[in-house]
Amino acid sequence: MTDKNSIEYPFGFDHSHIRLSWDDELLIHLIDNLEKLSDDGYCIDIGAGNGSWEGIIKQRGYNWVGIDVNPSEKVLFADAHDLPFEDKTFDLVLINKVLRYLHHPWKAMQEINRVLKNESYLIGCVSFLEPFDNTYYQFSHWGIKQLLEDSGFTVISIIPGTSVFRTLVHNLIMPGPSTLESILVACIIPPFMLLRKILGWAFIFIKYGKKSDEYKKFVLSFDKLPLKLAGHIIFLAKKTNEST
Repeated sequence: MTDKNSIEYPFGFDHSHIRLSWDDELLIHLIDNLEKLSDDGYCIDIGAGNGSWEGIIKQRGYNWVGIDVNPSEKVLFADAHDLPFEDKTFDLVLINKVLRYLHHPWKAMQEINRVLKNESYLIGCVSFLEPFDNTYYQFSHWGIKQLLEDSGFTVISIIPGTSVFRTLVHNLIMPGPSTLESILVACIIPPFMLLRKILGWAFIFIKYGKKSDEYKKFVLSFDKLPLKLAGHIIFLAKKTNEST
């Protein structure tokens, strides 16, 4: 949760590596570890595009329903602001990098809450510091937390996805070779994090001393740095019986 001193990755996720596929890996890990209400539940994939998540969702025991404003053979036409489904229809909602394209994400979230069954989950990914992103909205971890709570969800986890450095490199060299991208990321991220840590600690130590409250606050804030420098942010929320 975002109000704790450090980021907690749910279900024991191994975050020791950083790849461009980080977001999808984490989303899949979350789905794999959710408690299912039934063995034949339905998952709605909002903004499904060409249906790339269909196989992943079906392999995990859900019936997949994909919607998009640009439908295809597998994907139904529907607007996230006005979902054509009855109340409490779905056991899982996936909304992956879609909120940024919506004119009214608050209204869409209320619709998602409406069609989701009680005690079921919403999983998603939003853009935060992703550069060159031609969209309407970017969400910080505080912003997505507020959006979820205002829409009647209980927030379970908000964690950093791909870092801003990775998304920056990816956008600059795309469609370049993935090997070059990995090399550039390895050259940029570790030195920056180390330099920030050294300079920050040195400044606080010299000005306030090691035992000061300011020094302790800095150490805690450094643990949250991945959220502050996230290109994407992953969230997991639940619709409880008390929700609307």
